[in-house]
Amino acid sequence: MINDFENDNSHISTLFLLRLIRGRGLSVKQLIEVKHIGAKSSHIVALLTDGSYVCDCCMGMSIGLPCHHYFHVLNVIPTLKFNLGVIRARWYQDKNLNLRNIPEVEAREAEFRRLDEDVPTSQQTPLVNSNPLQHVQQPPSSTPAPPATQTIPARTVFHEATAALGPLMNHIQTQEQLDELLDGLNELR
Repeated sequence: MINDFENDNSHISTLFLLRLIRGRGLSVKQLIEVKHIGAKSSHIVALLTDGSYVCDCCMGMSIGLPCHHYFHVLNVIPTLKFNLGVIRARWYQDKNLNLRNIPEVEAREAEFRRLDEDVPTSQQTPLVNSNPLQHVQQPPSSTPAPPATQTIPARTVFHEATAALGPLMNHIQTQEQLDELLDGLNELR
């Protein structure tokens, strides 16, 4: 699926999002549902304990820029602070920018100061990943499966199957390797 982020109804399932987060050893601090009244769509924004976030629209993970769902959450939760680390480095004019010297700011706060000043260690900002799911920290934890008789949506099946098959497909480069994978999958039936 290619997402140009114009369709606000496009998202991954919340269960899949949580499995991605837990599978990389990250912890959710808060789950927030952002509802768009006009578009009648909703999105889940997971605020992580390390200060980063993941939204089910996947814009931050895909292109490295925070989505408007995150900015809405930033405006609603007064204790949440914006960290430049949620923007992927490829968008910076200065690729060598030291993010530790740039303090986090609240959404309603604007501060101007010279960036070439040395910031005391006590005031340095923790580094936050623009895509926290990109780096694995711990082995995946198991989650209980739904009851065998429960019908699950096709979207969930697609995302779960894609996540499970992804590691198997990562290193396939030849037709022979692809045929071996397909034969192995056929044997599982």
